[in-house]
Amino acid sequence: MFWSQFSAHIWYDTPEFKANFKTLLKEWIKERRNSPSVIMWGLQNESTIPKAFAEECTQIIREMDPTSAKQRIVTTCNGGEGTDWNVIQNWSGTYGGNPYNYGEELTTQLLNGEYGAWRSADLHTEGDFNQKGELSENRFSQLMEIKVREAESVKDKIVGQYHWLLYSHENPGRTQNGEGYRDIDKVGPVNYKGIFTIWGEPLDAFYMYRANYVSKEESPMVYIVSHSWYKPLVNIWR
Repeated sequence: MFWSQFSAHIWYDTPEFKANFKTLLKEWIKERRNSPSVIMWGLQNESTIPKAFAEECTQIIREMDPTSAKQRIVTTCNGGEGTDWNVIQNWSGTYGGNPYNYGEELTTQLLNGEYGAWRSADLHTEGDFNQKGELSENRFSQLMEIKVREAESVKDKIVGQYHWLLYSHENPGRTQNGEGYRDIDKVGPVNYKGIFTIWGEPLDAFYMYRANYVSKEESPMVYIVSHSWYKPLVNIWR
């Protein structure tokens, strides 16, 4: 199921910009409207556009995709107005909040547009989940499993949740205030919330999701210990 989003994170309140936005929006709809996987048309993410303009764009979508009136709603995300639904993002456990309240919170918001966590490749910690702990692979996987358990406990009352994100990605020009240890990963600036590294390596959280959502009959798996948890060999010269 595909929630396609069309976005401009740098906004210019000019007639030229708005006209170009609409032109590109129409091309975007043409490219995707015949795909049965599209379930929602998204306008913007974490960047609100004026309500009146969002209403104009919603009308364009309605005209170009008649199914959107009943089958594919139009959304904003994380604070927007002017569409059918503003989808909330719930990052409890990552940016404040209590992740153990996540299931109850989901029943009021119905769909979570984003959730995830920072982590650092090859950095490991031991013990139970510590919300204020080091941004390790273990903490990342533990928090994601809490979110999975909480969401599954209310799955008959909600639409679902979108994990941010599949692959970590380069983020040029963005200052992340030390979130995710770039000096350890040796690449950056990078958004380190993926369940795959930027070079395509699956992390512990990937196997956690696989264990929860792929049946053992379909694809049996044993994952005993993190592939990146190791002790370096030390040569002692005398």
